[in-house]
Amino acid sequence: MKKIAFLTSKILRNLIPDEQPLVQEFLSRRYSIEPIIWDQHKNWNEFDFVIVRNTWDYIDKYDLFLQVLKEIKASSAKLINPYETLVWNSNKTYLEELTLKGVPVVTSFQIKQLNLERLQEILMMVKTEDFVIKPTVGAGGQDTFRMKTTLTTEEQEMLLKALGGRDVLIQPFIQSILTEGEYSYVFVNKKFSHAILKTAKAGEFRIHEEFGGRVDSYRPTHQEIEEVTSILNKIPYPMFYCRIDVARNEKGKLVLMELEAVEPQLFFTWSSNSANLFVDEFQKSYIYKK
Repeated sequence: MKKIAFLTSKILRNLIPDEQPLVQEFLSRRYSIEPIIWDQHKNWNEFDFVIVRNTWDYIDKYDLFLQVLKEIKASSAKLINPYETLVWNSNKTYLEELTLKGVPVVTSFQIKQLNLERLQEILMMVKTEDFVIKPTVGAGGQDTFRMKTTLTTEEQEMLLKALGGRDVLIQPFIQSILTEGEYSYVFVNKKFSHAILKTAKAGEFRIHEEFGGRVDSYRPTHQEIEEVTSILNKIPYPMFYCRIDVARNEKGKLVLMELEAVEPQLFFTWSSNSANLFVDEFQKSYIYKK
């Protein structure tokens, strides 16, 4: 019986409910599944595979997280996604690299070690009235702000208090987030699995459920699947699973908001066949591969 560790965090030691269809699918095929708190385990040789799932506190211990991933890579366990992919995707500066590869990405400006002077310089380059600022290492909408480019002194002080000295991204705010929402496309082994639509509650721009956002299943058109698949095909690192978050720009084109290949929620409860597809492709890639 193959042993699989699902990496999670202390507060989510039993995994989120959305992971249960995947757990049950693996168990039904005689795999051993064990949720493991990522920063409290040492002997990774105990497992055949380690799959990163609900490690949603890693941004608070980022250097330690990278060290743990390195330790898993050095063990006999197979890390999924691969170590190099996880490291690359854990810092949002990957958006700049994808832009250079021709991926339609929401315009992003990076500021290293945010201070007032650098903030003012970048804001002069943002060509929309609203902008979003977020840390390059972050998750779940934490420390993410939507602001006007004409910042007041109080707003500047607030941003510097929250993000001063940290590496950040500044992006023009995509208005369709409020009117249409953000789409998430889930891929497994480069195969499209399912999509969902996330919308923000009234008075909020963050579409995350913890901020009152709503999740609905979404049936994309063939053209939309092709658009998002073309993004996937330009990603320079291998990944078994990923979630591609896109929104529609002012020209009606889907643009990449974020690529999630570290610990994304994959919304298994929103697609009845998604857990089955995941395990099918897992077995093709790692168990029965010749």
